[in-house]
Amino acid sequence: MLDHTLPKWLGQTGVDYEIVIGCGQGVSVFPNPRVFTVDCGNDGLCKSVNKVIRAAKGDLLLLADCDMEVNSPTQLARMLAAWAPHKMVTEKFFRDGKRDMGLFRQFMLVSKAAVLSVGGYCELYDDPSMYGFEDSELVCALFESGLRYEIMETPEDEAVYHVDHPRMDITDPIVKARLDKAKALFDSRHAKGPMHNLLTQKFESMSTTRKL
Repeated sequence: MLDHTLPKWLGQTGVDYEIVIGCGQGVSVFPNPRVFTVDCGNDGLCKSVNKVIRAAKGDLLLLADCDMEVNSPTQLARMLAAWAPHKMVTEKFFRDGKRDMGLFRQFMLVSKAAVLSVGGYCELYDDPSMYGFEDSELVCALFESGLRYEIMETPEDEAVYHVDHPRMDITDPIVKARLDKAKALFDSRHAKGPMHNLLTQKFESMSTTRKL
């Protein structure tokens, strides 16, 4: 996946940046001075991302999944222009041929200090009997800490795209059980409110596609 998406990330202009990638089973080598890797071994997803966050040298983080593809060399610069210390910034990206509602699940610009102040990604979600909601957990924690959000919407030819690839079928009983357990943990940790409701709506809208 990175072979497809990384070259466009490396083409960003107008901003100083580094790309930090968490790698499992030994550190992979990417021959570019902007790219740094962190050996996460067999750590769970949340623990691995927290290692990457701590290793990042910059004050701002653009948290992005490896299947997010940028199509404009000024993507980072545009998001940086919209950012402020009290904000987390995301963009409505394209998924399955349609504009996604965004809400930070896979693509968010936020200060490193803000993420660390809420403890980073909650490692309770690394329980192998669970799946998902670690992103929703972080967003809710940031919102409850006082941050507010901005959702950008750029022209289709410059937008961010979610690269199509095989995804989990939530009608599978095992997958559904893992999702339900993660959702129960999420609900138990965050009172119902504006952000909780938005993220729940997001999950329910994705669920109707049968794929995550």
